[in-house]
Parts: sequence; C-alpha cells; structure tokens
Amino acid sequence: MMIAELPQGGSLAVMLIDLDEFKTVNDVHGHAVGDDLLCAVAERLGATLAKHGTVARLGGDEFVIVMPFATGKDKDEVSGFADRIVSQMSEPFFAQHRRICIGISMGIGTCPNNGSTAGALLHAADVAKFRAKEAGRGTFRFFEPNMDRILREQAELKVELREAIAGGQIVPFYQPLIDLTTRNVDAFEVLARWEHPTRGLLTPGKFISLAENMKLITPLTLALFRQVCADARERPKHYRLALNISPTQLPEAALFVAITAMMREADIAMSRLEIELTESSLIEDTQQAARIIDGLRAMGITVALDDFGIGYSSLYHLRQIQFDKVKIDRSFVQSIGHDPRAASFVQAMIGVGHHLHLQTTAEGIEDAEVLAKLEEFRCTFGQGFFFAKPMSGPDIRRSMPRGAINDPEMHCTWSPTLSLAA
Repeated sequence: MMIAELPQGGSLAVMLIDLDEFKTVNDVHGHAVGDDLLCAVAERLGATLAKHGTVARLGGDEFVIVMPFATGKDKDEVSGFADRIVSQMSEPFFAQHRRICIGISMGIGTCPNNGSTAGALLHAADVAKFRAKEAGRGTFRFFEPNMDRILREQAELKVELREAIAGGQIVPFYQPLIDLTTRNVDAFEVLARWEHPTRGLLTPGKFISLAENMKLITPLTLALFRQVCADARERPKHYRLALNISPTQLPEAALFVAITAMMREADIAMSRLEIELTESSLIEDTQQAARIIDGLRAMGITVALDDFGIGYSSLYHLRQIQFDKVKIDRSFVQSIGHDPRAASFVQAMIGVGHHLHLQTTAEGIEDAEVLAKLEEFRCTFGQGFFFAKPMSGPDIRRSMPRGAINDPEMHCTWSPTLSLAA
C-alpha cells in the first residue's frame, strides 16, 4: 500500500532488523524473558521511529521498518536514521527485572532502486542483513547488486564443502616462522586452502566461517591435520607445526585426543606442535580455558595467544592464563615503519612478553624496514611475505636448501630469495 501511495519522485526504504544473540537470551533466561525483551524492542523501535514510518514484527526476532524518504537526499537521510536505530538498540534493555544487552543487524532495500514490490524489497533487505551479520553484527548494510551473487555462491559452497572435506580437497599450505636472531626456520604455520575443482584455490575467508556454521570445522581440522602429519614425516624433526584452533573447538576434548593420536602414529613429538588461539576462545569461560591450556602445556604442546593487541582484554587474559607465546597482530606490525605510535605499541607488547617470559611473534612482515625495527625491539620470531608466502608441501621441499629435508641436524636459514611460492 505504501509503495502505491508514493508521490512522484519519492522513495521508500525497507529496513529488516534481526536481533543479535536473541537465541542466547532465550536459552539462558527462558522464553518469558525473551517475550518481554521483544516487547521492549518493539516499544523502543516505535519511539525511535516516531512519525517517520511504520514498524512491524515479522516473526521470531525479526522486525521490519518501512520509511518514505525524499529521493533528493539520496541515502543520507536513511543512513542517519539507521545509525540512530543501531545506537539506540545497543543500549541495555530490562526484561523481567533483568538487564540485557543485545544489538541488531540491519539490511536495507530501497524503492525504486532495488525493486518496486514488497517481495523484491524484503528480499533485498534480507540479503543486505546477511552481509551486515557477516561484517560483525551491530551494524547495517544497504543492498548492492553483487550481494545476491555472493549469497548464491555461498549457498553453492555450503553444498560442496562437506564433499570437499571427505574428498581431500582441503589441503595444508605452510608459512615459515623465522627466528629473528638466527634467521633459521623455527616452525611452519598450517593454513587451510580449498583446491576447488572449478573455482581454483580458495583461501580460508571463503569457507572457514561456512564450516563453523555447518558444524564442520572439527572434521575439516582433523582431515587437514592428517595431511599435515603425512607431510611432517618428510621434514626435519626440529621443525614445529603451528595449528590454528577455532574458538568453538577449544572445549572439544575429542579433538585434541584425535590430534595427539595422529601425532603418535606419525612419530611426531608433542613438543613440535603449537596451538594458536584467538582471544574469543577464552571469553566465554576463562577458567575452563585455563584448565584446557594447562593440560595442553603439560603434554609439551606450545600454546600461543594469536592476534595479540586487538582483543578488548588481552592483558587480563595474559594475567589469568599461562601462555608460551603471543602473536602480535599484523595491523600493528605493518605500520611500525612509518607510524611512531604503532612502533611504540609494538615495542611495548614485546616488552610485556619479555617481562612475562613469553616468546613473541610478529605477523605481517613485508619489508626490510619493519624487520629492522622488530629486531631492534628484540622480537623473537617473524612471519610474513618478506620471508615467504604460504606454500604447498611440495613447494616447501623445493625451496629448502639441499640436505635440509633429510638431515635433522641441519637448520635452514631463510631469506626472501629462497621462497618459490607464487
């Protein structure tokens, strides 16, 4: 009806809203609290909207806002309004005397740009909402034509991923971690790649989140690590392997049982394995995480805190949990050559590592100037394109000096000229 009543030259925005983590509210506090929360959300949306448009609940935790706007203002008016809604919805709610904090993800379709029927506009808003969720939630996105293509591509990948894991299409690539004092290779970080039969080589950003959503991340990890163990038989026994573990996997005892069983079968010492964990692995239950990490370290496994510096409470977790190493996020490292503040931050992080008897790894080293700074700061290890890009197992063999593969006493000094990775 509102579409038919638009004046000539007028436009309409359809905003589709999804509450972030609403299922958790129901699971933790019960459905009565969830129902009260939905009422509070509807009331706040109505108050924010005032007389600018219409709000309705579509079902579950989805709401829709329909708002006319002047074409001459383009998206500015809608963007400002969407910003205000996102901000308002991030403020705490009270339901059944409980203080509850949630956020929203919002997708926006506009008429006539994205369609002139209710169905077309809802579809556009729904696709844009999906992209907002992928962007980290608590935000909004306008529909763009390429979003539909990306969504269809992801739907196809979901269908193919299960078969890809079973068929060995997910393969390990390796990036060397370099001892910055000796320039010897200390370890190889294991990175997943999908050798897709029609799309070519896919990087983790294309499929890891899909695997997590489909509950396939553990089968993927185990299939990948089985190949890693086979590759490790052909490498010197002093090289270590750094394996990233998804935040959802840390509490899975069966995962670590399977990993250690594979290592024993391949005659790989536990001391050669390094588990890399992001800070989000630790937030839900810090005490449980500390117990699991202590257990891994007791087995001789090295545990590293990945992406150090970007978590909201990194120092808290370093105080609560005993790690062996911290990996400094590339967003800090890549700026230290030209940004004195970034350089000060990295120097401070490395200093914290020294004081806590932690080794430090700098990620994202891409030029000699950055490397020189890190050596000046006494960073322990480095990793990045300056040394080598991620390589397949065969490429690793070809890029190491003759004799390094079969001689366990021979260390490989790595320089950019030794990397044959494309």
